[in-house]
Amino acid sequence: MKTTSFSFGMGSMVPKADDAESARDWRSSIEDAFNSIPSVRDLVFTAVFGETTLHRDGDVFVVPAVGEMSFRVTIPSRIQEKLSLFPVPPTAIEEFDVTIVFGSFAPVTSVVCVGAEEDHFSPSTAVVVVREFLEAELGKLNGSNVTLSTVGPSPFHVDFHVRPGVGEVEWRLGLSCTFKAGIGYRDCVFYYDPEVFSSVEEVMGGVLAHVRKELSGFYYLQIQRNHRMNVALDLNEEAEALTYRLSEPGVRAFLRRTRGFRRALNSLKIAILKSRLMIARHHREAQEIIGITYLRLEVELFRPYLDEVVAEKYEEELDAAEKIVDLLDERQTHEAQRFVSFTVALIGVIVGSVLTAILRKL
Repeated sequence: MKTTSFSFGMGSMVPKADDAESARDWRSSIEDAFNSIPSVRDLVFTAVFGETTLHRDGDVFVVPAVGEMSFRVTIPSRIQEKLSLFPVPPTAIEEFDVTIVFGSFAPVTSVVCVGAEEDHFSPSTAVVVVREFLEAELGKLNGSNVTLSTVGPSPFHVDFHVRPGVGEVEWRLGLSCTFKAGIGYRDCVFYYDPEVFSSVEEVMGGVLAHVRKELSGFYYLQIQRNHRMNVALDLNEEAEALTYRLSEPGVRAFLRRTRGFRRALNSLKIAILKSRLMIARHHREAQEIIGITYLRLEVELFRPYLDEVVAEKYEEELDAAEKIVDLLDERQTHEAQRFVSFTVALIGVIVGSVLTAILRKL
């Protein structure tokens, strides 16, 4: 029976080799690992060359600068039920075509459900199943340094379908699309005109290329957003730690504060200023990325998602940390002034006592 539709999910899942120093090292390690997984077959690297370094939540590793990695993986339903974080329908698809595209801004992964009927399977769930399965299988390999690096949300919170028909938004000749509210995730249905396209395979390349371009920008901005969030959380934790130090009672605690508390406050102030500069830099870069992403695209399907990520600057968290630092600075200054006043008074009493004693002897 001729296939007239297909469904797929998207994410950003990239295999990494911890000791790879070049793209050649990376490919060799990935080939050895994935060819050792019995249910993975048809592993192909296409036009893979050059190398770049990915930075993900403090993790740094080498991947190809451009190219594709693709394979088919078979995951039986009984395994899916053990792996998935969500209930898997009883008619679950067991074969998935996975493609990881490098280049542009961030790697993007597509998971096509082979033979899926869109009414019976969520392609976003397929991304979860593939992700959990690969992580589990790679973890079983003895002596392997290959793991799976993922940027959330993976899956991207949209279920994608392609089928014949006419959608609400015209895209290009013979192609249109419709966004629909789904159960949990939204549905993005691409429609094609069978009079223009002889098969769904003709449509797949263009649809996937468009979605990948938008999501490559999205995931790059998401990585930046995660970095801003982590920095803001770390600064708030440092501010809370200083608050605890200043609230410690006793002479010993006070003496410890006199040795390094002011230095710690100043360091935190500088870190907050650097974070604000980072936010400004990210904002400028984000505008460039969005401009390049949507250059010559006929339709902007996921622009609101990119704009939402860019808007998450975490300036409120930095404001809170800065206010805490200012309060601690003021309190520590008053504490130091009280100590100086007490010391001067104590010295005055001691000097007065000594002088009184001397005068009595005269």
